[in-house]
Amino acid sequence: MYFKKTQLSYLLGLLITCSLMFFACNKDNMQTVEPEVDKTTEGTIFTRALENNTQWIEAADQGDGTYYVTGEQGTIIDIRGALVDRNGEKVTGPIKVELVEIYSASDMILNRKQTLAETETGQAILESGGEVYVQAYQNGEQLTLGDDGEFHLMMPTDNTTTSPEGMELFYGEERGEQVIWHAAGVPVTVVENGMQRSHPMYHAIVEQTLGWLNFDFFGNFQGELVECITVVIECDFCEITEDNSVVGIHFPTLNSAFELQYIGNNTFQVCLEGGMPLGGVTVDFFAIIDCGEGPVAVAIKTSTITPPNHVEVLTCDDFQFMDEHEVAETLSNL
Repeated sequence: MYFKKTQLSYLLGLLITCSLMFFACNKDNMQTVEPEVDKTTEGTIFTRALENNTQWIEAADQGDGTYYVTGEQGTIIDIRGALVDRNGEKVTGPIKVELVEIYSASDMILNRKQTLAETETGQAILESGGEVYVQAYQNGEQLTLGDDGEFHLMMPTDNTTTSPEGMELFYGEERGEQVIWHAAGVPVTVVENGMQRSHPMYHAIVEQTLGWLNFDFFGNFQGELVECITVVIECDFCEITEDNSVVGIHFPTLNSAFELQYIGNNTFQVCLEGGMPLGGVTVDFFAIIDCGEGPVAVAIKTSTITPPNHVEVLTCDDFQFMDEHEVAETLSNL
């Protein structure tokens, strides 16, 4: 007996399909979902979000190294003779400013810029009035802040629902894709007509460095201490990595969200040194998985944190497949 070439190809394809189905169905506690393949864009939804959110603004010298820059979401940068080059010489003439504005929880999640600080007593959750990345260049050279001059940073208070009083300035330390915040010891004030704006603005003087800057409160929680929070994904979309997946927690009553660290085996975790008073707090667990082929898998599940170690399981039933516009719209409703 012999088979025609087309018959043989068919049988081989059937055999491979059956084999794959056999192995997929025998994974312990694991469901499999196959999204349709239609994506051709390079990178992930997270790298594209940050790239699309990065502004490059030409700034003319208003006189003796003074520059005014306004971002698309209303951030105002007021530099007054504060920039120096690698030789420590004060910069004059035109510059280029790199600016990223992050005001909403959805932007925090998609841009992977969380609201978690490190203090002398451990980690602390922050409520943000706005996160920005500011960097300045001249002739391709990255500039820094000198000892003289002033750098004023202002953010619109109406970009968030946060109370306009009692914030502090924080500097951001990049750790991989995430940022950990450190208090600068600089108060944030509210000005009613900052730079001739018609609405109130948060205002602080930046003294130490350019880069990631944040206006924040420390979150005030009164629950029982929680040591670790773990999220396990029991659904097999693709090989999950720390680059293609973001899993974390959003606080519905705060302008705050932070990621959990990927520790392998479809498991994400954060352990808080000394514990945090999050027992009984209701949060939104979120998971976004971009396999690079097809729509993005998104899960949002509201749950109450149980001390001392909370474990949240996300199954295939918790996920929906969305295009990038739908992901952004869904997160904006958090």
